[in-house]
Amino acid sequence: MSSCSRMDESRNPTMTMMIDPGDQCTSVALRILLIMDEGRYRSRASRRRVFKPRLSLDELLQRESLSRFRLSVPIIRDLCTLLRPHLSPRIDTPYTLSVEVKVLAALRFLSTGSFQRVTGDTTGISQASVSRSLEKFLDGMMEHVDHFVHFPCTETEVRAVHTGFFAIGGFPKVLSIVDCTHVALIPPSTEEEVYRNRKQQHSMNMQVACDYQHVITNVYAKFPGSSHDAHILNQSPLTEYMRAEGSGHGWLIGDSAYTLETWLMTPFLHPREESQDAYNRAHRTTHRVMEKTLGLLKARFRALDNSKGALPFTPEKVCKIFTVCCMLHNLAIWNGLPIPDDALLAEGNWESEQPIRHIGGINELAFRTRKQLVDHTFAYANKF
Repeated sequence: MSSCSRMDESRNPTMTMMIDPGDQCTSVALRILLIMDEGRYRSRASRRRVFKPRLSLDELLQRESLSRFRLSVPIIRDLCTLLRPHLSPRIDTPYTLSVEVKVLAALRFLSTGSFQRVTGDTTGISQASVSRSLEKFLDGMMEHVDHFVHFPCTETEVRAVHTGFFAIGGFPKVLSIVDCTHVALIPPSTEEEVYRNRKQQHSMNMQVACDYQHVITNVYAKFPGSSHDAHILNQSPLTEYMRAEGSGHGWLIGDSAYTLETWLMTPFLHPREESQDAYNRAHRTTHRVMEKTLGLLKARFRALDNSKGALPFTPEKVCKIFTVCCMLHNLAIWNGLPIPDDALLAEGNWESEQPIRHIGGINELAFRTRKQLVDHTFAYANKF
């Protein structure tokens, strides 16, 4: 046998394999395996990838855009422009996802609360592609938080919020209302108890401040569901700002879960005078703005609504989702977008007001500040 013949045989071992003629079972088994292997090869060779038709911004009608993505087509186009540096593919092929498709996939998930397989069916991309698009969308938006969420600090801004809040409830010098809301999540298996709230549900406890127009002015998304509202505020940059310079512009409004401060007005727990009752009524009316703000937020972006189930993401990603939803909520408010017909307005927080837990001792200066406010503004409220 020539060397070439031996080389060909070494490349194809089946040509030199010797089978005992008496071993019929081995011979039949080998033939079956060879036939099956050849069939699998032909099947793989003939199989082609099937790409679903993808949604295009040009095909969206305004009403359909509000219903499915909670934003208008022009606003979505602006988002695409803003996020193009973060979402553009490195290599452009006929099969890579455009920036527009990635933005639409992320918005669809945030607006419906449906999980990624359903979202992928809607936008024409796979579940894995939706997951990657959402991650990049969130990271891109987080680079622009300060552009979308801004606390009033200039003289013009402060004067506007003072006037707006006073027109609603008759409460003077209000800068923002502060409160917390829970977003359900599937907790890390090693820290389940840390994320269990008073309702025995696992969640993140998110702090929000808003103005009289339901615009969110501050977001602090970091703490697990077991954290008390007052503790979160005490640790937040908002407290640092109010103590340093914000108190000169006015105060925040907070419910009875918070500790009274010179810069944070809380209700009287046991009002004893008509003026204190008048103060509480104005406080309650003003605080309802926050309740509606959270209702609007969760109605627009059902991913935050626990009725759709707990989010199956890490706590860090859930915090990003909440923050980005607040940013998009502000976009909708600024542009006067209505709540879509298919979005039922959530009736306030799904958690009740937290029990009172004062941190530290009694702040005598805060009590004097509140008394001066009552005496100056509400003492004669019932006489007119």
